[in-house]
Amino acid sequence: IEKRMIEKSFSDLREYIDMLYENEQEVKRLGEEFLINVTRFFRDKAAFKIMSDKVIPDIINSKADGDLLKVWVCACSTGEEAFSLAIIIDQCLQKLKRKLDVKIFATDIDENSLKLAQRGEFPGSIAKDLDSQVLNNYFVKSDKNYLVIPRIRKQIVFASHNVIKNPPFIKNDLVSCRNMMIYVNNILQQKLLATFHFSLMEGGYLFLGSSESAAFIKAGISEVSGKWKIYKKTSSEKFLTQEIYKNTQTRSVRKTESESVTAQPAPVNRPQSIEGDLQQLLLEELGYVGVYIDTEFNVKDTLGDFKKYLSLPEKKLNLNVLKMVPVQLSGVLSTAIRKAVKTQESVIVNKDIAKAEGIISSYRMVIKPLPEKNCLLSKINLRMA
Repeated sequence: IEKRMIEKSFSDLREYIDMLYENEQEVKRLGEEFLINVTRFFRDKAAFKIMSDKVIPDIINSKADGDLLKVWVCACSTGEEAFSLAIIIDQCLQKLKRKLDVKIFATDIDENSLKLAQRGEFPGSIAKDLDSQVLNNYFVKSDKNYLVIPRIRKQIVFASHNVIKNPPFIKNDLVSCRNMMIYVNNILQQKLLATFHFSLMEGGYLFLGSSESAAFIKAGISEVSGKWKIYKKTSSEKFLTQEIYKNTQTRSVRKTESESVTAQPAPVNRPQSIEGDLQQLLLEELGYVGVYIDTEFNVKDTLGDFKKYLSLPEKKLNLNVLKMVPVQLSGVLSTAIRKAVKTQESVIVNKDIAKAEGIISSYRMVIKPLPEKNCLLSKINLRMA
């Protein structure tokens, strides 16, 4: 904050805060200052040796030639970790003489870091972190920099993704999120661990930073390396299934000059949010899910246990709600959304889907336009008949 105040020529914190209310660009710039982008190739080489000697070969040996090997690198920063994993996967495939379709989704919320990662270009100083064989086989020299070879770059999709709010990637063989959880509180750490566990296939691996703990999900994992925090998913036990992605931030209310500066005492023994408690009860007991989408059908936020209805495509990042619902719902939902946008009125859709063994899933969807927010709220409920 002090750095931004100096750059914007502010000496008084209150004046700077007042300016933030009027300047969205500065809010974004301030937010970028809090992002920590410390990374390098094969950070903690002993950990990557375990990945190369044990974890990756185990994943490869569990698959047939031509199968998909899927990795999610969360908080990828400028891409070094994603490329490091791509390299050791390629090395193991060559060593085992196997052919798999490798797809790595590398995500972050820092757009600037993602732009650098997508280029796959790194300064000459990376040579000190890489042995000569890796440097020669997987990089080409470009002036003073090194470029990752196209074959490896094509395996990685870099994309903007907020792991706290957005639906997770699913059916992963490996999830890597190293040295990000140490910067968030315990509640968010639990949410992240529950998300990573859910996103793994059974038998998949979780790779954390050496200072991080997976104790919250210990009932669903086995330890591969305690020192380097590598774990294997052993069960499909659910952790924190309700509202993992609910936006828990509260909106600040700015006082006007006419308001009293003295804080009023809060009512004794009153819950912090009766409305919030009621909302939680309805979501849990009635099974409703709320999905906020923009006019391009992209998911912006969710309420409730959305995993019952939404899932990410396996091979390509896409937050379009029509690509995330069951295929039998996509057509009717598209028609309903377009009608809601056109008429600016709520649209109700009831749809029955026949499944195996004569089971019928009955969906009720309510699409409500929210013009003031330039988005729509789609409420989904499922009743098994």
